[in-house]
Amino acid sequence: MDLHDKPQKLAMVYARRQQDGYGLFNTETARFYIINEIGYEVWERCTGSNTVQQIAQALFEILLDPPEPDAVEKDVLEILDQMHQNGLVSVA
Repeated sequence: MDLHDKPQKLAMVYARRQQDGYGLFNTETARFYIINEIGYEVWERCTGSNTVQQIAQALFEILLDPPEPDAVEKDVLEILDQMHQNGLVSVA
């Protein structure tokens, strides 16, 4: 995945608020994943129209004490790579 890719939430994945973050459940694989608030903010922006770079920029703007923009992009790429590998998002 790179900064110009447009990740898309998969239709068979549902989010649910949990006590310590959010849970993502893939109904096709019956696997459940716990993610933190930042992971959820990333996942919510996976609309298929936002690029990875746009998602990283949106996060940079809402973080209270953001690191450098390059660090945010790197972290978002890592989060999205994990989500893609675990069948939570596709890449357009």
